Amino acid sequence: MNNTSCYIDKVNGKYKSEYVTPVRKPNDLVFAIYGKPTNADLQIMYVDIAASFAKTLDRIGRGEREDSNRRRKITFHSFRRFLKSTISDLGFGDYSEWFIGHIGSTYYRNNTIDYRHIS
Repeated sequence: MNNTSCYIDKVNGKYKSEYVTPVRKPNDLVFAIYGKPTNADLQIMYVDIAASFAKTLDRIGRGEREDSNRRRKITFHSFRRFLKSTISDLGFGDYSEWFIGHIGSTYYRNNTIDYRHIS
């Protein structure tokens, strides 16, 4: 798979675009933004992803908060629960465990809402 990488060349200051083929390494972290994977702090990464998720919810108008006005109705954790439950309800329980990186998780919730009609 080729991807286009765009950047400004530090030598001549000109915009460059070139095709690159990423090399997959077994310890790569998909959301790592802190340089080398050996330096990545998973707790800090999780907090950053959760904060970005909350900002995304605000931008799309789904950032409502619960009655206490502290916790959001939709959180990164509740989104993972929904994802796990939806995949499991389709008959792919083992795949759902792998997908969220758990074995025997407590993320499953019985979905009684038909989400196809929510816009």
